[in-house]
Amino acid sequence: MSSAIDELYVPPPPRRTFYILARFGIMSRLVSRWLARRVEALAGERALLEMPDHLLKDIGLSRCEVSYAIRHGREGL
Repeated sequence: MSSAIDELYVPPPPRRTFYILARFGIMSRLVSRWLARRVEALAGERALLEMPDHLLKDIGLSRCEVSYAIRHGREGL
């Protein structure tokens, strides 16, 4: 079962992969995709932080958990 918060989580690309992909010219495409996903995650975080506390409670979050949930997913909560 995937929630909206889990879909917004953006893991950073592995470092070793950077060097391999840079040799093939794929680096800029991957970085632009990663940045686009990160911008989307920040927009989702902003939207959650604008919600009233009672709505956040309905989805199982408190205001202080929003940033962590966006960055790491809900498993750690």
